[in-house]
Amino acid sequence: MNWLRSFDFDDLLMLAHLGEGATISETGKALGLTQSAISHRLRKVESIFAIKVCTGIRGAKAELTEDGKRLARHASAVIDLVEGSFGILVRMRTQVRQDSRETTQ
Repeated sequence: MNWLRSFDFDDLLMLAHLGEGATISETGKALGLTQSAISHRLRKVESIFAIKVCTGIRGAKAELTEDGKRLARHASAVIDLVEGSFGILVRMRTQVRQDSRETTQ
């Protein structure tokens, strides 16, 4: 599981953006990263998973391999799960605060 420590949420976001057809530049802007940083992250992800994520860049668009497309779909699913779970946690936090206010009044 050491590989997981070098993989972060921005990697998931990058993969999801690219999987949706975003260009390297658009992906970089969305994440606040340079095109160079996106390329570096792509190489890191390829190293972690020992797969080729993209075959190259045509224009400014990364051409994802089948493995890259599959990884992008999984990244999107993980993002959806995290966003849903975060929403639940926020609602729980709000409820706990309301409950503590009621008990102190």
